Amino acid sequence: MITMIALLSFCSSFAQDHPASTARVTEVEDGYLFDVSIYSEPMSKKALEEVRGARIEVFNNTTDKEVLLLSDHDKPTFQVHFEKGNHYTIMIRKKGYFNKRMEAYVDVKGCILCFDGIGQVAPNVSDAISEGHNQGALMADVKMERIEMNKIIQIDNIYYDLDKWDIRPDAARELDKVITVLNEHPNIIMELGSHTDARGRDAYNLELSEKRAQAAVNYIVQKGDISADRIAAKGYGETSLVNRCGNGVKCSDKAHQRNRRTELKITGMKDDHLVVYRPLSDIIRGERLDAQPGSTMEGFGTSSH
Repeated sequence: MITMIALLSFCSSFAQDHPASTARVTEVEDGYLFDVSIYSEPMSKKALEEVRGARIEVFNNTTDKEVLLLSDHDKPTFQVHFEKGNHYTIMIRKKGYFNKRMEAYVDVKGCILCFDGIGQVAPNVSDAISEGHNQGALMADVKMERIEMNKIIQIDNIYYDLDKWDIRPDAARELDKVITVLNEHPNIIMELGSHTDARGRDAYNLELSEKRAQAAVNYIVQKGDISADRIAAKGYGETSLVNRCGNGVKCSDKAHQRNRRTELKITGMKDDHLVVYRPLSDIIRGERLDAQPGSTMEGFGTSSH
């Protein structure tokens, strides 16, 4: 899983036996009030000021309707009312920051109020739900993460068969998340780097990593309809080990595995006036089309044997 942005998922579930806490309850109709404060680190008055001007969208997946659109919002806070039996997507976008995307499930499949995608917000979430669970409020502090040049983002669970560079179905699922990141951040330019461990010949490992990186980039460009100038392939072979397991050093397979990794690196940013930001509704509907059977390019790439 990509350990960044809203793709780093945290599920906060409020079950029927969850005790009420210190959340401020606002009088609302049946359903739940989501009361959000947006900030950047370190938490301070300045950090709250920096996130003013965000674009905030809430989309009801159940009814297929936009619920809230705040463009260039002048406050670091917002509220939205959730109706029971619905699935909502919340997207917060701010220039210079990674998007924050959250999925809210409201009294769906036995879940009173569940969130996926908030990230490391758990200690700063408080809730108050009425007896009978017909009304409630959830207060959350949502951190926005700054986009930094040359920031390294490791992608887990990208595996290849021995001596091959085919994109397997399990790797495709992880690369689909990279496509999501690129689609949701149309101003970011990235490098996808493939690394091997030190076993085998140096030249062979370098060539293999180059082919694997290129196969992954080809998948992203073709499956995601991503412009080729926004993501570059780079094979590092065994030139950038993360531990001492170099040539001739005896290590466990687990230690070697740390070096067999795929990483993203932010290498550039497009001028903001050249970027067209897609509405959240368009993003979600596009994802639904991509999720239809036959949309995954299994076995994409070419093998050496």
